[in-house]
Formats: sequence, C-alpha cells, structure tokens
Amino acid sequence: MAGPQNNLIHRVKEYRMNTKTIARIAMLAPAVAVFFTMAVNAPAQAQSNPAPAPLIGVVNTDVLLRESLAAKSVMLEREKYATVYQNQANDISSKLRAEDQDLGNQRNVLAPDVWQEKAAAFQKKFAEAQGQVREKQERLEYSTNQAMQEVLNTLRVVSQGVASQRGINLVIPQGAVLSFDPAMDITSAVMNGLNTRLPSVKFQDPETIQVPTGPDQAAGAGDAGGTKPAPAAKKKQ
Repeated sequence: MAGPQNNLIHRVKEYRMNTKTIARIAMLAPAVAVFFTMAVNAPAQAQSNPAPAPLIGVVNTDVLLRESLAAKSVMLEREKYATVYQNQANDISSKLRAEDQDLGNQRNVLAPDVWQEKAAAFQKKFAEAQGQVREKQERLEYSTNQAMQEVLNTLRVVSQGVASQRGINLVIPQGAVLSFDPAMDITSAVMNGLNTRLPSVKFQDPETIQVPTGPDQAAGAGDAGGTKPAPAAKKKQ
C-alpha cells in the first residue's frame, strides 16, 4: 500500500511548529486593532470643540505578548500540552506506518477481496487518526487564544492607565509606525503594570474546553454556531 500515512507523518512534523506560531500570528492583528481603537473609544468631544492635539504613546506589542509574565505562562502551559500531543501523534504515526507496511506485504498473499477489505479498514483507521490529531490541534489553538485574549484585555486596560497618567490620548503599536521619538515609548511602563496586574493566566484544558463551531471558531470568539463538546472519554479495553 502506497503510504497514505505520509499525510499524517507530515502533520506530525508540522505539529510542533504550529503550536508555537499559530497564536502569535493570530494575535498580531487584534493587538493592532486594540490599540488603534483606544483613541476612538475615548469620550466624544462636543462637535463645537476642536479635536485635541494628539499626544502619542507607542507600545511594542510583540515584546509584551512574548516577554510579559502572563504571556510566558500561557506559552509554557501550551508547550506542556504540545509535548504530550506530539508524543501521542508520533506513536500513532509509527503504528500506522508498521500496519501499512504489513498490509503491503500481504497484498500478494491474501485473496484480493480479503486484502481490499483490510485496506478499507486501514484507510478508515487512518482517517480517524488524522481527525484526532487535527482536533487536538484545534483545541490547543483555541485554549491558547482564549488565554491570550485575557492578556490582551488586560494589556489594553494597563495601557490606558499609563496613557492617562502621562496625558497621552493616542496609543499605537510600534509595528504601525515607521519611526518615532523614543520618548513616546511607554512599553516598559506597560510591561511593569501588566506583570503586576496579571502575572499568570489560567490555561483551560484543551481536552475539556467547549470549542465554538462556525465562522468564529478560528478566532476563538463568541458562541456563533454553537459549541463543540469535549471528546468522550475512551472506554478501556
């Protein structure tokens, strides 16, 4: 049989990379949006009053989402689950590879109809294994995004507090500007406030978390389309 498990093997090899990069890629866009909306969400000025002169603060969101205590706690918990899932996926892949090779050796020994039946059973087992790996990836991604959303929410509150203390009325992410005066950088103050206010984040177990289904699933937002229940516990053989 011509190695259909290669797809699963490829997924296993990519698994660790995905668990380290998906959340960071997914979070950069909302992080930018959060800081741009800080100015929009300020109390509205009367139309007769002129708009205030912009007093800008710049925040390095990449550093905050990578180096803050809360963000590090999220990534540490994520890595623990990723390691377990990686080992499980490797074990599944090894067993499927051995079974596939054994099935190939039997092709010229078994009757064609018997071999076809075995091949169909193997394909079903492979598809189920692939689905299990995929679901674990999705659940781990969702748990991470949920935890990082708490970091982002607190980051916004802390940034607003620092801005208010310094008379700043517009806070933007460093990645949104080409250059700026270093005096505008409030990253250090925000980092201190974030570490004090949120030193760690509770990471929900991917095995039991309720994952939304529908268009908002990847973003980890809302309940649109309902929720996907945790997988049923397997019966012991």
